[in-house]
Amino acid sequence: MSFLDKLKAAPTPTRVPTASKSTPVTRFIKKVREQQEMVQIAIDGGEINSRTAWFLKSGDAYRFKILRSPLIINETEWFESASLSDLKAIYQGIIDAANSGD
Repeated sequence: MSFLDKLKAAPTPTRVPTASKSTPVTRFIKKVREQQEMVQIAIDGGEINSRTAWFLKSGDAYRFKILRSPLIINETEWFESASLSDLKAIYQGIIDAANSGD
């Protein structure tokens, strides 16, 4: 019996793939929530991975972007926040806007 004959004789899988519940909006919200968690870790004094963080300290303020390949708004990639708590609130506002369909 050849390999192809064995393959044809093998039982067919009964598992039916399910539709994915993941949408571009839910993936975006998940990524922003991950950044929110990183901000909280930074607030608590923990170390964050600067390669995956969308924010960095710039003088007394923080510079941040939206998405890894930054979302450009009015020809600007980087925005400023006075503090980490303000940045966390900004990320929450982005999540709320995405959930409401804006």
